[in-house]
Amino acid sequence: MGIVFVCYAREDLPVVDLMVRKLEERGIVVWFGNRDIRYGENIHGQIRTAIRSSSAFLYCASEATVKRMAGTLFAMEEREALTRIKSDPSFRVLCVKAGSDEGSKIPEHFGGRALTNFSRSGDWPEKLSQLADDIRSALTS
Repeated sequence: MGIVFVCYAREDLPVVDLMVRKLEERGIVVWFGNRDIRYGENIHGQIRTAIRSSSAFLYCASEATVKRMAGTLFAMEEREALTRIKSDPSFRVLCVKAGSDEGSKIPEHFGGRALTNFSRSGDWPEKLSQLADDIRSALTS
């Protein structure tokens, strides 16, 4: 199974960090910028390389991602994923909501819908198990 690149807004770090740790506990290999970027080296290059070598792109939507759409790193990650989609039919984009339903918009170019919503904490274990299963399924199909 391949690597999953996680695209998120820094404001969502507490939610995304927990999600990443729980996915890794379930055997999903994740490239997570907060941990995997080597500072002092070319950040844009590292991100491009990570997306190009990943098998899937996990887009974590929230109010913050909507505001950051024009931000350089965030926009670059989206463009890189879109390029991968066009050039590699096996590349998968999976979307989750890391924020409220009202403010978390999934871009139409990524399908416009989320697999699940992590803004409500009550059923996280079930949602994480389902997300891990969805990722495994996407990477093996």
